Amino acid sequence: MDPFVATANINRWILLEFALQAALSILLLFTGHWILFLVAVPLTCYHAMLFIRRQHLIDVTEVFRNLNTDKKRRMIKLGVYMIFFTICVFRVVLFAVNLILNDDEDIDSH
Repeated sequence: MDPFVATANINRWILLEFALQAALSILLLFTGHWILFLVAVPLTCYHAMLFIRRQHLIDVTEVFRNLNTDKKRRMIKLGVYMIFFTICVFRVVLFAVNLILNDDEDIDSH
């Protein structure tokens, strides 16, 4: 793939990722999910720092020179997203189990 096309494809999704991460952090803050917010806020701050320094877009001329560091950063971000996803799935399953158990107790009490 041509480096110009590759960087254009990647850069198109970066601002969307940053906006979704910020919106998720704000949503978690306002809904009172403090543990999930504390997991999400370091990545949101990192995204904000990159955006303020204007280092968030991939440069075509330096794509191959920064390939190893960008790969490490993206793997760390993937790890953070996987931890966040695992916590969210665990919370959803826990909510579903509690909902089922509470429904059984309500039926038995009548």
